[in-house]
This record gives sequence, C-alpha cells and structure tokens, in this order.
Amino acid sequence: MSASAQIVFTVKATADANGSGYLMGQEYTFTFTTGSSYGDNSPASSSFDSTSSYWTEFSAADQALWSSIGGDGVNGTFARTVNPSAYVTVYQSGNPEFPFSNLGFSAGDNGGGEEGPPPNAMGLKTLNNEDLYRVSVSVEYVTGLPSFNYAGTYSEPFDSTTGYFASYFGTYTSGFDSNDGLALFVLDGSPLNFTLTELSIGAASAVPEPSTYAGLAGLAALGFVVLRRRRAGG
Repeated sequence: MSASAQIVFTVKATADANGSGYLMGQEYTFTFTTGSSYGDNSPASSSFDSTSSYWTEFSAADQALWSSIGGDGVNGTFARTVNPSAYVTVYQSGNPEFPFSNLGFSAGDNGGGEEGPPPNAMGLKTLNNEDLYRVSVSVEYVTGLPSFNYAGTYSEPFDSTTGYFASYFGTYTSGFDSNDGLALFVLDGSPLNFTLTELSIGAASAVPEPSTYAGLAGLAALGFVVLRRRRAGG
C-alpha cells in the first residue's frame, strides 16, 4: 500500500468538563491517519465474523495501525510506543431493539492495568501539556452512521480506493448522544471525556514518494539554469 492510499478519521467533540486546558462545551477536532502499510499484513489478533470486524495492533511486531494523530485537541507529536495497543472495529449492536452499526478506534500503550506495567507516553499531550498514553473513540447507536458490512473474513481496511472503509467515506453529524465519546487518558491523572458532534471518514492527503521529490528537485534546478541563461542573454 502506498502512502497516498491512507485514510483519515476526523472527530469533532465537545469537552464534558473544564480541565487540562479544555473548556466545557467547547468543540475540539482530533484526526487519526492510518498507517501506510498496515493492510499488507494484518496481525493474528485481528478477528472477523458475521457481526464484527476487528483490526488490531497489539505488539511491536505488528504493522503500525496509525501513522499520525493530531488536531487542535492535542499538543505534541504522536509516537508509537514500545508496547503498542491499538484497534479499529466495526460491530453490530447485540441488542435486537437497537440493531445499529457501531464504530470504535483507539491508539496508545498497553500498560496501565491493575497488574501490568505502567503505561508509556505516546508523544501526545493535553492542551496543558500533560502526557497522554491512550486516545479512544466510541460511536454507538448513531442513526446517521452507515450499516457496515460483515463479511466474516479479512478485508484490507485502509486503501482509499478499494479498502473496507472506502465504501463509507462521508461526514456524519446526526444522532450523536452521551454514549458517543472520545477519551484522553492522562499518564498521571484521570481520563478526560468529550462528547462527539461529528465524524468524518475520508482519504488522507497524498504524500509524494521520494522519487517524486527527486523529480521536483530536478525540475527546479532546470528552471534555475534556464532563468540564469535568460538573464545572461538579456
């Protein structure tokens, strides 16, 4: 998969409370850009059945699920930890009275459990520059969300033309409630919660390959030579 095939999940969410530089009720934007080579080798921990699809990254040996996370809701630069824990999942509600599709995704470190090692910082920080070790998004029971397909087998997820999520590109703004949220997990503090107001799924901006940069540099040099000759002749 080339870098131009990546997709981006963009989430807008309002802070549930004041704290760590966030203002209650103010909207912030968070962007999650997928890894450029993830679909080439899905980890064994991924799973697919008739009601869910679950793409994972639970060890340093796995392909990176995310290449960058940003937006005006976080400071710092995302960095994959030595003990990564990340996923993207779509699943059907188990309640027959609410047969909606659901979407969840997360990035961070695998530490922090009651008996496990302490978590590692992931490069991102709150607006007050407190270290984060996980960012999670959960979209549940949203009437505007599309009905996801569950093939029961592996599907390449992130190619912007042929991947699983290419069929669901769009911006979704209706039906969100308090169950639809984003959480920032602070390394030395309590989680910060946000309520979703908008979700967008789309193609990430194309990133030129190294050979393209070399070609552009060559054209620039040629233009400079031509300009010098014109000035010399003038």
